Amino acid sequence: MQAWKPYVGQAAQVYGQRNKREHTIAATQLNLRPWEAHEVSGFGVVDALPPASAAPETYLLRADGYPVLITKQTELTLEPPLTADTAFRSNVWISFHGSQRADGVVVANQASLRENSVQKKESKLRERTEHDPSTVDLTARRHHSGAPPAGVEHAERCAAGGSAGRQYCLRVGEANPSHLVRNA
Repeated sequence: MQAWKPYVGQAAQVYGQRNKREHTIAATQLNLRPWEAHEVSGFGVVDALPPASAAPETYLLRADGYPVLITKQTELTLEPPLTADTAFRSNVWISFHGSQRADGVVVANQASLRENSVQKKESKLRERTEHDPSTVDLTARRHHSGAPPAGVEHAERCAAGGSAGRQYCLRVGEANPSHLVRNA
């Protein structure tokens, strides 16, 4: 009997008790469908470099849930500042297309790698819009009484509260909780 290992994307039938709350199935039967050769495309950040074969100029990466094999036959695009010496590492974006083997590895016939970086325009946007959790006053917590939330930022925010499902909304640009309007 041959040892097998299921892989990402393999078709399967699962029978068992479904737990909707936890989004799980306690499987009583699992039928893996026979492998059929098929094309796979993906895009994601390289999150691991599993051990590769000893073949020269061969790289095994893991991205978008798939092990991806880059070979000499792969049509490879490296966007500057990446080079052949710096591209094959984690935290690099990859777009790939290829055939998935029976062991689940995608042999890429096309792959494009680019640096995982933030452009200047995006950096400025993030400075203006990202929330800094360290600025939250941990002592200003909402109580079960349905009182309006404290410390609401400069944006329209509504929070359901109280047993009657009342809503308190803060108008754009008003940070003072005394300006909250109760919606019936």
